Amino acid sequence: MATSASNTLINMGQSTAMKVIAKMAAVHLSNSTVMAQLVNRALQKEFAEKGDVITYKKPQRSVVLDGPDITNQIESTTQQSGTMTVDKFKTINMEWGIKELSLTPQEFFKEVMADPMEKLPNQIDMDLLDLYKKVYHVRGIAGTRAINFGDVIDSGVEMAQMSVPGQLNLVLAPEDQGELLKDLKGIFLPDYVGGIVRSAQLGKLGNFQTFMDQNVKEHDQATIASYVVNEDGGMSSGDTTMDIDGGSGTPAEGDVFTVATVNAVNPMNYTSTGRLKRFTVTSYASNTITFTPAMISTGAYQNVDSLPVSEDAVTFEGDHTANLAFNKAAFSLATVPIKPIDGLNQTHANHKGINISIATDGDIKTFTSIKRLDVLYGVDASYPEYAMRLMG
Repeated sequence: MATSASNTLINMGQSTAMKVIAKMAAVHLSNSTVMAQLVNRALQKEFAEKGDVITYKKPQRSVVLDGPDITNQIESTTQQSGTMTVDKFKTINMEWGIKELSLTPQEFFKEVMADPMEKLPNQIDMDLLDLYKKVYHVRGIAGTRAINFGDVIDSGVEMAQMSVPGQLNLVLAPEDQGELLKDLKGIFLPDYVGGIVRSAQLGKLGNFQTFMDQNVKEHDQATIASYVVNEDGGMSSGDTTMDIDGGSGTPAEGDVFTVATVNAVNPMNYTSTGRLKRFTVTSYASNTITFTPAMISTGAYQNVDSLPVSEDAVTFEGDHTANLAFNKAAFSLATVPIKPIDGLNQTHANHKGINISIATDGDIKTFTSIKRLDVLYGVDASYPEYAMRLMG
């Protein structure tokens, strides 16, 4: 196919050509990320450059007091905060010669940019989905490929009992989406199921907008058995470490466990849900687990109905696919424009809050134009209590 010379990149001039390519790249990057479109982006305006750390306030929690005299209950209102860091700098390098620069922007994007514009969105998705390690609510049976419509409904019910607000999203691995589709065949009309199978989009199921993402993580866990709590002095409200003994296997980051007799409470009325509270391991050393969230038995942030006692059984979930059900506030993404570098020809573009930079330099020996595509961003599990792993 003949290319009109006036529309080629080389005849546009380098500055205009780079702006056109950067804008097309930003649009594609924004539209190709599943998770980036489902998470909180409000913190983005707080960042300026790589390494930035911001502290953000979480919604205030209060306790309803009984009676007019609050002399002994003065701390009825408290507020927590979190931190987020811009620390992910992802780059793809390329060489563009006369042949590539003689294409129109559309041809160039199709022939040259197709692969990098698949790889960069996938990286952002992978980093967001890796936040599953911070999520401690779980549902389903670890290690099974039998997710059904009942599991989706039950997850919605449990999240309602946890007072998770607003619209909920459910992101499934391809295999678990397939299992769910098989189950829907026995529940809904064939025409309805046929439509969602052809489009590969489940849409609204139960309380969830449902999506498929090939980057959903697999959590591999060592065989862990027979541990019990070893806290002769007892634990205190707010603790994030616990001594264990008597068992085998090495707990690792992202492992989920329960402690016998320690139930979760509804965060609005502080009554027990009757379900064991889940916790996620953040680190382990010398028979001491460090975990999240803190075990809090009183006050505005109470999340358990009692604290562990010595010899309580500690039970770990097994290997599983970490499908995620969540309110968008659970996870945050911030992409940041990259500051111009002296002496470097650099172009920046933004689409729907996704920032991308293209920098260029030339090699006079080979008559090639060397380019790099850069995305600078940070991710955070801002409110992991608003998320749940639907284990597959």
